[in-house]
This record gives sequence, C-alpha cells and structure tokens, in this order.
Amino acid sequence: MIKTAWGWIGSGGSPGLQNQCEAKKASGGFDSHTLPPSHHLFYSVSMLDSLGKYNFVEVELVTTKPLVIRVNGEVDYGNVDKMRTAIEEAIAISPSGLVVDLSGTTYVDSAGIAAIIAAYQQLRRANGKLALVITDKNVRRILDLVRLDALPSFSIHSELESAKQAVSS
Repeated sequence: MIKTAWGWIGSGGSPGLQNQCEAKKASGGFDSHTLPPSHHLFYSVSMLDSLGKYNFVEVELVTTKPLVIRVNGEVDYGNVDKMRTAIEEAIAISPSGLVVDLSGTTYVDSAGIAAIIAAYQQLRRANGKLALVITDKNVRRILDLVRLDALPSFSIHSELESAKQAVSS
C-alpha cells in the first residue's frame, strides 16, 4: 500500500497562491527573486514494505535563499522520485545553488545517492553549488564511502547555516 500527499504550505496553504506560483513558473518568470517568502512544496510518501512496516519519507522544498530541500525519513528506490522531483524543481528555480537538508534522514540507499549525484551534475553545468546537511552517523558513513565531498562545489555539513553559507559564497 502506498499513501502519497502533495501540497503547498504557508500563508494558510492558499490554493490561489499555489495556482499563482505554478502559472508564474510555467511562464518562465519564476526565479529566486520572485519566490513567495517562506512557502513550501511538500511531498509525503508512506509505503508498506515486505515486512509489514512503513517506510516513510517527507520531502519539502523551502523557498528561502538559497533554496533548501528538507528530507525526513528513509530514502530508497521506492520513494526517491519525490526527492528527485523536488531537486529538479529547485534547480529550475535557482541553478546557482541548492542545500539538501538530510538531517532528518535515517537511511539513504544507492538510489538516493544517485539522485544526489544527478543534482550535483545538473548544478555543475550551471556553475552552481550543492551542499548537504547530514547529522545521522550512518547516513554520513554511506556518503563518506562515496567520497562526494572531494568534488568541487560540493560540501557536506552538520549544520544548516554552514551549508547555506557554502552555497551562497
């Protein structure tokens, strides 16, 4: 069983604002200067795995400067598409830099790592930067094995503010 939710958060979650933002983005006029302050695009997926327990992930695009994608839960092959979608939307809005906040993430598999690498490649084509925030020691260990932090314009942080500064500089 899969449960999915999608919606906008902020200013009361106004559907009019959602339509306004989508229309502005579709017209090509949606960039980091015209983003509505503190509005979020939010995805939530909950999947029942073969052992009968839920694998839950929340992905939230926070329209601050720089853009931040918050990911909570476990990222794996079954739900990574939500993270990919949020990353693609964020890069379309602001190709100069992105922070992916994984501080609420407890597991990332190879599909999650592939999504991070794809984001990095897309940002690099636009001379952008990518910063990750990781606080879970197991997630950090997985990313350390891949050695992504050795790439130019890529950094891993334990705090959101330092990640934002790395992308903004």
